[in-house]
Amino acid sequence: MQLLVDIGNTNIKWAQFVTELGSHKSIGYKNQDIQKLLNQQWGKLEKPAVVYVANVGSSDIGVELSRWVGEKWSCPLHFIKSTASAAGVTNGYDFPEQLGVDRWLAVIAAYNIFKTDVCVFDCGTAITLDLVNAKGLYQGGLIFPGISLLQTSLVVNAAGCIATQSGNLNFNNHIVATNTNDGILLGSINAALSIIQYQRIRLTEEFHLNPTFVITGGDAPLLLLSLPSAYHYLPDLVLQGLSLLVKNNR
Repeated sequence: MQLLVDIGNTNIKWAQFVTELGSHKSIGYKNQDIQKLLNQQWGKLEKPAVVYVANVGSSDIGVELSRWVGEKWSCPLHFIKSTASAAGVTNGYDFPEQLGVDRWLAVIAAYNIFKTDVCVFDCGTAITLDLVNAKGLYQGGLIFPGISLLQTSLVVNAAGCIATQSGNLNFNNHIVATNTNDGILLGSINAALSIIQYQRIRLTEEFHLNPTFVITGGDAPLLLLSLPSAYHYLPDLVLQGLSLLVKNNR
């Protein structure tokens, strides 16, 4: 058994992999004692033969995870990096190694699932758009601030604004807000939705593309409440891409 791990900016996701990817679990790690957190979450897991990690969080979280694995399991641990090509996808980034590994693994998974033009929206701390064509060429992407970053930017730069966590308010029941906190939240959600929908319209109407649209990331369920059914929700997309690399390296 291998353990596959996806470290984002705020959450750690993981799944066991034997011949297929198991169901994934997720836990927030910000402001947590990482050793204690991993003891709680992984202490009773079967010892894996190998741990594979995709880390876009800080180097510190990678060091902490490596230390825990070394002390508790003493098994090999590999940090995955973006490459020039993998699993049928060619990396079209100017400097392939600089593409975020989470984005790289997401497009690898999306392409191998749909085998057509695919546009991936990953809605986490940042919102990223990544495009891969039907021939497996990753064509590039865009990076936008996510809901939490939009809220934080207002709180930091506008006097009197107080942050509110996304998801605390039923967005569909409110057109406008009657207090500052909800105004920041609703405005940030609307901004994220506008980014996604505008890019979808631009790709289809301006550039005459017809990609399959995939959405993932921690804020995806909130945004999907107001998005059309044209989006395929795949919450473990990065882990699916990681599992493809593990399969291909056997």
